[in-house]
Amino acid sequence: MTRTSHSSISTYQSAILTEMGISNWGLLSQEKVEASPSEAQMKELKQPESVAYNTSSVKESALTKLQQLKKQNAPLKKTDSILTTFTKDDLSTPIFQDVLLALELADTSVIHVDNGQEQRYEEYPIFWGVGDSLSYKNKKLYTTSLKGLSTSATLKKQLWDLLKEAKVNSL
Repeated sequence: MTRTSHSSISTYQSAILTEMGISNWGLLSQEKVEASPSEAQMKELKQPESVAYNTSSVKESALTKLQQLKKQNAPLKKTDSILTTFTKDDLSTPIFQDVLLALELADTSVIHVDNGQEQRYEEYPIFWGVGDSLSYKNKKLYTTSLKGLSTSATLKKQLWDLLKEAKVNSL
C-alpha cells in the first residue's frame, strides 16, 4: 500500500467527505506551500465556527440510499400470478374478469402490488396497472380506472383492439 500526502485525496474519498458534509480544502498553488501564512491569512483560511453540520440528516440520507440499493439489488421473485395495482374489490368487477378471460388468465391468481413494485418480480403472465392512457407492451397493461373502462364504450373498444393486437403479436 502506498502512502499519499494528506493534501491529495482520491475522488472516492472526496465524495465520501462531501456526503458527510465536510468541505475539502486545497492549496491554490505550490508556491504557497513553501511560504508560511501570516496571521491574517490564517484567519481567512479558518472555516467559520458558526457552521454546524446536521449529522442526523447526513446519517438518514446515507441510510435511505443504502435501503434503496438493497431494494435494487434484491433478487427478483418468481411468480405465475397476475400483478395488479387494482384493489381487491376491483378484482370482482365484470370488466376485470372479462379482460382476464380474453387473455386466457381467468383461473390465474392475482397479487396486489403498488406502482413500481412489479419490477421486483419476474416470469409473471401480466402486470395490469392504472395509467393515463391504454397501452400494452412487455407484459404490462396500463388502462384508465376500471370504472372509466366500464362506462366508456370508446375506451372498451380501444382496450379490446389493443388486447386483440397483443394476442396476434404473441403468436
